[in-house]
This record gives sequence, C-alpha cells and structure tokens, in this order.
Amino acid sequence: MLQNLDSSIYYCQEITNVSRELGSKAQETVGLKTLAYAYSRADSIQPALECYYESNLLNDELGWQREKCQNLSMIGNLYVRLEEYEPAAKVLVETIRIAEDVDEKHTFYSAKRMLAGLYIITEDYDKAEEAYIETLEWVDTALIDEAKIGMRANVYYDCLLYTSPSPRDGLLSRMPSSA
Repeated sequence: MLQNLDSSIYYCQEITNVSRELGSKAQETVGLKTLAYAYSRADSIQPALECYYESNLLNDELGWQREKCQNLSMIGNLYVRLEEYEPAAKVLVETIRIAEDVDEKHTFYSAKRMLAGLYIITEDYDKAEEAYIETLEWVDTALIDEAKIGMRANVYYDCLLYTSPSPRDGLLSRMPSSA
C-alpha cells in the first residue's frame, strides 16, 4: 500500500507542476488538494498542511470560498491528528464561518462536530455542549428541509407515473377522462 501512496504522491506532484507551468490556477489548486490528501494518507502531515494552505491561497485568488472551506476542514483534522488543538480550533471556527457564508452544509456539520469533539479532548465541556447543541439544531433543520424536498419529489414522481403514456394499451395518457 505504501508503494501505491508513493506513486499517488508522485503523480499528484506531476499534475501540480504541469498545471503550474501552464499557468492554470484552477487545475493547480485541484492538484494541490489531491496531493495534500495523498500526503495525509501516507501520514506525511506537514507536507499535507503545506499543500492545503498553498491550495487555499489559490482558492482566495480564484474566489473559491467553498473549496477553501473544505480545505480548512481537512487542515483542522490534520492539526487534531498532530494533537495541536489550539490551531485546530482556530481553523475549525474559520471553517464554520465560511461554511455558513457559502451554505456548505456538510462541511459546516462536520466542522461543528469536530470542534465539539476537540472541546471534549481539551476538557472544555461547556463549549463542547454548546457546539453539540448547535450541531443537533442544524441536523433537525436539515432533516426537515430534506424531508420537504423528498415529499415534493415523491408527489412529482407520482404525478409523472399517473400521467405517463401506458406502453400496454397505447393510450397517450392514463389520466382519467374526468380530469
């Protein structure tokens, strides 16, 4: 597996270098993010952090706040792996702020949960409780929204089934004549 990770790191470095040479910032930031992920899988945390930070500089230039937010979440995770809790908390708070601004729900939820766990590790139980409550409130709202979307989708799907042409009888519609 280590050989596969080394190969992945090599190819990601090549993609990033070619993107840099071509002047494609968009492709370069994707290459850096992929390279950071490969480094983190190989437990090379410091190079992974450097790649995520460099990718975020490009994300700022490109105005890609959603991608920046996702990278920050990964950076927070890496700091936790290094047991560097103070920078992890700062990065996660920034992640949450940006996630709210760009409506990045999944990243918002993960960063909130990670921050709550971090507060437990550092024995700041009041902040942990607050973060968990905010996470649960968000989950309730998100589930209600998803349920509404799901109900609308089911009604639409049922209508389509009912009014679609029937292949059995060659009729143009299965809509009752009284409709």
